[in-house]
Amino acid sequence: MTLEVAVVGGGFYGCSIASHLAAQGARVNLFEREDTLLTRASYHNQARLHGGYHYPRSFTTAYRSRYHFERFQADFASAVCDTFTKLYAIAKVNSKVSAQQFARFCEQIQAPVQVAPASVQRLFNQRLIDDVFVVEEYAFDAAMLRQQLHAQLQACGVKVNLETSVCDVVANVDGVVLETDAPSDPTSWQGDLLINCTYSGLNSIAGMFVSKQRLKHELTELALVDLPTELADLSVTVMDGPFFSFMPFPDRQLST
Repeated sequence: MTLEVAVVGGGFYGCSIASHLAAQGARVNLFEREDTLLTRASYHNQARLHGGYHYPRSFTTAYRSRYHFERFQADFASAVCDTFTKLYAIAKVNSKVSAQQFARFCEQIQAPVQVAPASVQRLFNQRLIDDVFVVEEYAFDAAMLRQQLHAQLQACGVKVNLETSVCDVVANVDGVVLETDAPSDPTSWQGDLLINCTYSGLNSIAGMFVSKQRLKHELTELALVDLPTELADLSVTVMDGPFFSFMPFPDRQLST
């Protein structure tokens, strides 16, 4: 008997889960309220391919990021941008992690790290920065990633329903019923399993089990800038308390 699955949310996780289940033999419907995939949380972010360095106060998160770092590179090589040098600078004032602790943490999760050369160190205010490290961390091109995920969905036979919001969910003895607002013809879908991949929208669908997590929503502005010559081909993250970061955003390069 074929498992009927609905995946709500066409971001990276929704697309990946839908493809995986379809490859295992399930009949999968993917519902995305926007007119294309990967346009919300998977796009409106810093396009950082995490190598674990970001999480010195959460060993499990850091280790899992590092563990899957190479797999992402292998699976989505065409979307990975590695043409820049990534720097992590540890704040000297009000940081929850010292430079020594950061270096030891990187060794524990087996993440490559080395002290930045003097020419790079001179770019930073030594009164404010404890130390600067060169690490292995990249960016991803969201447009290229979208293309590859869309191709995977097609190859696996996933039915992609764009511009379609799930309005209501009802569970019964036969499985799950979804009510949608498809633009041409509002429809119902009935199947065996529903997977909610709406990220910050976890509690927004009527009838869904409400997450016990206290979700906090904050507006964030992502600025696209041309860097001065001294910072060309560099990416910097200052942490861990005081925070600042700039990285390439491969899908939106500014003209020179």
